[in-house]
Amino acid sequence: MNLLTALLVLLALSGGGGGGHAPTLVLDLSGSARDETISFRGTAYTPGAEVAVTLGEDAVPLTITTANPDGVISGEFATPDPGLIPELVGKSVPVYAVEIESGARSTPTRLQVARPIRATGMQRTGAVGLSFELEIGKAPRNATYWVLFGAPDAPPAARRLTDPEGDGAYSLSVEVEAGAPLAIQLVRGTGTRNTAAGPSPDKPMRTIRKYPTITPRVGLMLRLGPPTGH
Repeated sequence: MNLLTALLVLLALSGGGGGGHAPTLVLDLSGSARDETISFRGTAYTPGAEVAVTLGEDAVPLTITTANPDGVISGEFATPDPGLIPELVGKSVPVYAVEIESGARSTPTRLQVARPIRATGMQRTGAVGLSFELEIGKAPRNATYWVLFGAPDAPPAARRLTDPEGDGAYSLSVEVEAGAPLAIQLVRGTGTRNTAAGPSPDKPMRTIRKYPTITPRVGLMLRLGPPTGH
């Protein structure tokens, strides 16, 4: 755990209540001063909807997940690094969960990012981590799973998700430049082909999920359940 993470002080304050079916978001901050991740849970979302958990009114993305058949979301996101969001240090910042398609938004839970006790040792970094998790179960024969990402107007880089335990849970972690817009797609290929840029998904290839263009300024987790017709 880096020094900046250890210096965060996070307070959960309940937002104003809505109707009985309004989406909810609850953060577990019991270990946030020590841990590098914060767990969350929410209810009353559209089953199967993509839901983004965002920080602040500028909607800095923290994670994107999928509501289960009961309309429940759960997961975790990286503890925000104040070196990457200096404009939010010392402020009480709202965290929302938002359905990407419908725009339905939870009432906010608030995080207060404390000012560092000492400036000594603080370093700003130009990179943030992106983590991807995909639950497949039994994959079709020769299927390979990839993340394609890069600037919206440039050819994307391809990185393959792996399933080291052989249990159908695929994952990938990469670092990208903080503050740069990213277009991201999750795709299924048929085997692998070698290109000048490195290994890539071979054809036929199918897009599983195309994410909205994002500009990551903090670590970001994108988690998907089993996609239909994977």
